[in-house]
Amino acid sequence: MNNQYLPHECQYIPENGVYIEYIEGELPSCTLFIQREATEADIEKNSYLEILGETIWTTEIEIVFCPYCGKRLVKTENTCQENYGNFRHIDCSGWDTKIV
Repeated sequence: MNNQYLPHECQYIPENGVYIEYIEGELPSCTLFIQREATEADIEKNSYLEILGETIWTTEIEIVFCPYCGKRLVKTENTCQENYGNFRHIDCSGWDTKIV
């Protein structure tokens, strides 16, 4: 079964740097993405950054509810809720990408 990626539409989500994606599949999940994009000031301070708008870092957090509107995004009745809540931080600000 192929996974289908769908954005969560919410009027309260900030316009820049934040989005929520629902993944429909065998084990449905929803991820909150928070990212920082390079500004001109960032490019001037960091020689590893070259392009305006380039991602500096991203944090991904698996969620069940939207933190902005409170809507339940994943039906967890048929799955173990302990499987949810994974997270990772991806730092792209240097020569190599670091995943924490």
